[in-house]
Amino acid sequence: MKLDLMDEQCFGEKLEATEEYCAAYLRLAIVEVEHQWRLQWGDPYQSFEIVWEINVGIPAGAIDESEVVCRFERVAELAVSRLPHATFGSLTSVNVVPEVAAQVATYAKSPLRREGLHFIVDVGAATVDTAAFILKQNAEGDDVYSLLSTSVEKLGAYRLHCARIDAIEASGGAVTPGFRSTVHQVPNDVASYLSDGSAGHRVLDGVDTKFHAFTKRSMHQVLHHVRKYMYPNAPAWAIGARFFVCGGGSAVSVYQKANRALSIWWHENGREIAPFEFQGILPPTNLRWSSGPPQPEFHRLSVAYGLSFPFVEVGRVRSPGEIAPVEAPERVISQFAYEDSKDLT
Repeated sequence: MKLDLMDEQCFGEKLEATEEYCAAYLRLAIVEVEHQWRLQWGDPYQSFEIVWEINVGIPAGAIDESEVVCRFERVAELAVSRLPHATFGSLTSVNVVPEVAAQVATYAKSPLRREGLHFIVDVGAATVDTAAFILKQNAEGDDVYSLLSTSVEKLGAYRLHCARIDAIEASGGAVTPGFRSTVHQVPNDVASYLSDGSAGHRVLDGVDTKFHAFTKRSMHQVLHHVRKYMYPNAPAWAIGARFFVCGGGSAVSVYQKANRALSIWWHENGREIAPFEFQGILPPTNLRWSSGPPQPEFHRLSVAYGLSFPFVEVGRVRSPGEIAPVEAPERVISQFAYEDSKDLT
């Protein structure tokens, strides 16, 4: 649904239906959150009026597109208009927040924080989102995230999963029944796709190689743009830029290999570029989990957790359109024609 909101080809009746679906889902999510909160924490606050604020995340790549931002705002306002007034009558504001700021909010507020250039790649079900940003604090003590470059590509883990299945079926192989819709974590073991032991490994290797190459290329384009045009002299290049890896699909080996290959390529072909410092999004030390299902990896919830902060505490985000390029050094890296490199895959 989120991808349809971001699709410029989605308009008219299709857009209206998409906004209705998104608003209905958002309303149900908000009501469920309120219900769970009252079950676990509500008793001490029964005599208080609860003031609500709703933050809605938007992919970093869309914040310069005013029409997309308006769509997210309309969906949020439509969902809010259908909430029970008796519960949410004191709702003060609805805010659209770039996901990258919410995602690293815990890092920005932790002792591990380091100001300067950072990168982040979020491997979701449908897309791989990459962003480069500068983290710093302004004179008022507020965090400022200056987005230098972003990319949103339809290379997510569920798309990889479906592409594997399509390739097996196209080659005449048999797929484990129901595997397309029932899988909760995309497997690294490709043999689990094959119900009859058929020799489909070569076909799957071709799919994985394609996703690996395209994912690596999409991340490279962000890095190349920053290195050449936006922040060529950042100290982080020489000491090892922090590169956050998160999202439900980030554990899939295709994407992990792409990360490693990207770092090696830049270290070997760049000038004074240290290997990147890949790391996950760590939970705050005082975070307590409720009883119930096994604790998920925090990086899968980091956006939602960051959106739970009051809007004024999330920080200010400067979009790429607000930031002017700088003049690049004479020689930044030894070869920019990465797409023609023999080491593409």
